[in-house]
Amino acid sequence: MNHIHFKFSLLASIFSIADPCFSQNVDELKLKDFHPVSIYKIPQVKIEKAKYPVIDFHSHDYAKSNAGVDEWVKTMDETGIAKTMILTYSTGARFDSMVEKYGRYKDRFEVWCGFDYTGYDKPGWQQHALAELERCHKKGAVGVGELGDKGLGELYSRPVPGYCLHIDDRRMKPLLAKCAELHMPVS
Repeated sequence: MNHIHFKFSLLASIFSIADPCFSQNVDELKLKDFHPVSIYKIPQVKIEKAKYPVIDFHSHDYAKSNAGVDEWVKTMDETGIAKTMILTYSTGARFDSMVEKYGRYKDRFEVWCGFDYTGYDKPGWQQHALAELERCHKKGAVGVGELGDKGLGELYSRPVPGYCLHIDDRRMKPLLAKCAELHMPVS
């Protein structure tokens, strides 16, 4: 072994011992293993429950079953969350199933629908979309969301997303006007 190779090997072994990050496999790094220690010695307060009732304005259909919804409400009670908005971006049978799932706790959950973009690339598609919006509202939809876009021109919805549409697209005007008429906020 030559002298330069020996020094490099020695340095590599020193750094791997002295600096554990040097020898970590990045494929095995996990957030759950990250436990930083603050260099500041300041008082810490662990808040288990909100002092005042909280409204979660942005959530999705995370519960997989009625038991999951029951567990969610239990967690809400423990942490002081009074109400949660479920942004489904869904219409049709999918939306109906979410209304049914969360409807057992009408005072704790608001279920928001999406827009039905079926046939959005054809003239007159808004008539079907407006009828579906009114149906969802009668079924219990409080608002419409989450629309998405983020400047990419894809308004989220299930079963059909609105590709190449933006919220300010003239084709969206009748849907937004109907939301205003029904007092349905849009997220």
